[in-house]
Amino acid sequence: MKQNQKPYGALDRSNDLIKQAETFLMASCTLALVLVIFIEVVCRYMLFISTAWAEELSRYLFIWLTYIGSAYAIDEGGHIEIDVCKQLVEKIADENRREKLLSALEAAAMLTTCAFLIVFGKIFWDYMMKIWSTTQTSPTMHIPMGYIYLPVFIGTVMGIFHCFYNLYRQAFKLPAAE
Repeated sequence: MKQNQKPYGALDRSNDLIKQAETFLMASCTLALVLVIFIEVVCRYMLFISTAWAEELSRYLFIWLTYIGSAYAIDEGGHIEIDVCKQLVEKIADENRREKLLSALEAAAMLTTCAFLIVFGKIFWDYMMKIWSTTQTSPTMHIPMGYIYLPVFIGTVMGIFHCFYNLYRQAFKLPAAE
């Protein structure tokens, strides 16, 4: 167990740093989103003018919030799951066998999630390279479209890291970080 503590400590610290970055980005996006929508409401209903930039910026902030939050949810175990197999395994009377099967089921779920994210990340990386090679910008704010699509790739990479972290933790039966 002591052999695994040193690499696990570095991995644990890396995971904590990534989660802190995700938390900061999600909080920043949420605050900016609230502010932008408040400005839009004030302009529309009090000043009787519409601000196209506010609608566009709020959409892009929501995209950032969604994909960064998705990676965060992987580490927290917050995604929706189909637990039919888990319910069947939990009915097994032999506790030792039940725990082994539940652990294997959890590992299989994390592996398939990780495999999906890797394939999706590769496909999206190729798409991102095409986007960055163009001069296309957003219609109102003229933001390069690469920045609009960037959170999808960042969230995917962070999600892959969280998957590997959780698989490592589970493989060596290490406790979850506090």
